[in-house]
Amino acid sequence: MIRFNRFQQPALMTFLLLSLGITACQPARVPELEEKPATVSTWPDIDFEQAAADGKRVFRLDAKASRIDIIVRREGALARFGHDHVLVVRNPEGFLLLDQVVSDSVARMRFAVDDLEVDPAEKRAFYQLDSRPDQDDINATRKNLLTRVLESGQWPFVTIDLEDLAGNDESYSALVTIGVQNSRLNRRESFQLNLEDEQVLIKGSLTLRQTELGLEPFAVLGGGLKVADQLELHFSLTGNPL
Repeated sequence: MIRFNRFQQPALMTFLLLSLGITACQPARVPELEEKPATVSTWPDIDFEQAAADGKRVFRLDAKASRIDIIVRREGALARFGHDHVLVVRNPEGFLLLDQVVSDSVARMRFAVDDLEVDPAEKRAFYQLDSRPDQDDINATRKNLLTRVLESGQWPFVTIDLEDLAGNDESYSALVTIGVQNSRLNRRESFQLNLEDEQVLIKGSLTLRQTELGLEPFAVLGGGLKVADQLELHFSLTGNPL
């Protein structure tokens, strides 16, 4: 992947953060982007603790047992001069209410932009990424991501909401809303969900194209070195009873 510096456009990394936390499947309809504030004064907007007190089945996301990774690959005739990267979400927080009426189930999740990690060594090894960006490349990518692209001082969180769940036998889908800065991305996604020893487990992976959001994949040198349109998302979320 190309090192991001002050002369490069930020569209790619904005897209990457929109993609975090999406659950796996093919879209049921064309994504919709709405211009709305992505942060709210009160989070979550549902009183999950009261729902648990009322006898509802509510789970809290276990940050240490959960993971969300995005693989970004490079392509083009000069791809050997670039790097593939992995972005890792650290310390996500969230809640899931599983209602007897499946469609009434809801979830809220968010993570702090400042907690994003770029290219931890164990993740690069796990996904067998074949290039070796140096620490300067990694630091510059993260700095520009937080300050120039995501403006973490003004927009500290990315939010993910799930509503209108459907399915059974571990195969489910939901209307997923991703909030980044002042935008919302809405689309239906599918995922695996099951209960084990009173824990809820949600797993999946997907490929997603930048052009699905109307974005042009970042490129330099006449397209000789560019970021691949396709991204790979891998996630495994664990929730414990509230």
